Amino acid sequence: MRRIPLLAALLTVGAGCRAPAPVPAPLAVPRPEPRASEPRAASEAGPEPPARFELALPAGWSALRPAAFEEALARWNPLGLPGALEARDLDDLVRALDGGVDVALRAVLLLAASRAPEARAALRARLERRLRTAEATFPAVDVAVAAALGRVGEPAEAAALEDLARGRRPHPRLAVRAECAAASLALGRAGTAPLLLALLREGTPAQAARPAFPRGVEPLESLGFAQWRAAEALAQHVGVPNPYRPEAPAAERARAAQELERALAARTANRP
Repeated sequence: MRRIPLLAALLTVGAGCRAPAPVPAPLAVPRPEPRASEPRAASEAGPEPPARFELALPAGWSALRPAAFEEALARWNPLGLPGALEARDLDDLVRALDGGVDVALRAVLLLAASRAPEARAALRARLERRLRTAEATFPAVDVAVAAALGRVGEPAEAAALEDLARGRRPHPRLAVRAECAAASLALGRAGTAPLLLALLREGTPAQAARPAFPRGVEPLESLGFAQWRAAEALAQHVGVPNPYRPEAPAAERARAAQELERALAARTANRP
């Protein structure tokens, strides 16, 4: 399966897939002062909202060598606190999403690492454009965006991701739909589980007569990726080792899908 190094940094790597090189451990860096809060009226109730830290983009982030970029990313917001991006920096990152794949993936990583609400909104807006890339081209950027939201998203993003996976106007690319479904499940919405199970059964004796995705349109690479991500997401959700291998014989894949379906049913039955 073809892997894209920066994309791999956003995905949970499971059994049978090579893990990306580890990102260097965060280094101690001076923390910027928090934004000054506006005075609150005496009548306002509730605690003060947590301060957000100003985050300036790493110098030359788009042109750094890969190892230098990974180190800069690890140093940038090492505690994973909610940051605040200047409008100019946010605009630069959003524009980069439409550039070359490598720079776009770096922009996704920075937007996600900022933990800024405006960054999450920008990532969601990118997916909701529902870009239809060439069928022969793997939609790496939108897959990375969905994966990022699965790691840093909130309930509003979870609902949007489910809609992009299986709503009335889903994303046009299967790999992106699978990642949206996986991300929504990771954020606590189980509505995408049937789609993920159907992906696992595709190409087996147990495949659905009318699946919730167009059959025979996507290249095999996209289907293999979608099945790998579906299996990883379901296994993580139910807390079992992933038994599914997209390259396995059809009968073995059908058994693995059934195993995950049973684990999902047991988890649902045991939920308080």
